[in-house]
Amino acid sequence: MSSTNNRRPIWVPVAAYLVLMPAMLWLGFWQLDKSERQAERNAAFEAAGAAVVNAIVDVDPVAQRFERIRITGRFQGDRQVLIDNMVRGGRNGFFVITPFELDDGGTLLVNRGWIPQTPTREPIGNLAVEAGSRAITGRIGTLPVGGLKLGDGDPAGGAWPRVLQFPTITAIAAQLEQPLTDWVLLLEPNARDGFERDWQPGGLPPERHLGYAVQWFAMAFALTVLAVIVAWKRPGAQQEP
Repeated sequence: MSSTNNRRPIWVPVAAYLVLMPAMLWLGFWQLDKSERQAERNAAFEAAGAAVVNAIVDVDPVAQRFERIRITGRFQGDRQVLIDNMVRGGRNGFFVITPFELDDGGTLLVNRGWIPQTPTREPIGNLAVEAGSRAITGRIGTLPVGGLKLGDGDPAGGAWPRVLQFPTITAIAAQLEQPLTDWVLLLEPNARDGFERDWQPGGLPPERHLGYAVQWFAMAFALTVLAVIVAWKRPGAQQEP
């Protein structure tokens, strides 16, 4: 039988290499980019927390995200929202969202932190908040986003506090029947009337993304070595003298 007939089709490994190599390189550079962006986000988070701003006029929730501000007003403790499906330390729980009426007009939502829940989805802890005017400090942020969504939607009414899953500020404003600012205050970790709070900019550490990038580049290198070995050992690759 001819040696030509014993040869495996060369296009199969070549096609596999041409598909996998660019994908691995792209994923590696993508992780490098994510590492750089996360490092910038972490730096912005630290820089934004260096000082406290008293005025909140014309707040830009995107440009001023994570900035620390001090506001004065009073909590509306009789109408609170519990955002469901929030896992912390392997436990299910809620984030407690409480409206805060500003002394100079307007109302915003304050995230007072995380509390655990019972197997029947009841909050474990006292949700009461001290009445009366006060000054509070926190970071400019957004509403938390949960994991798995259960059911078709959130109820439009019912007793307070109301348990919601993926609410927007607009949806909570409709529940409260009053306008709200388009940003949320993340209550300072050492402030009273709060729960578990350890605000972070979110995302994986830059080092984790860098590690993933190294893995993808290592796999690309290993694939290249394997391709060379396959080509070298392929029948007919080396001719007898």
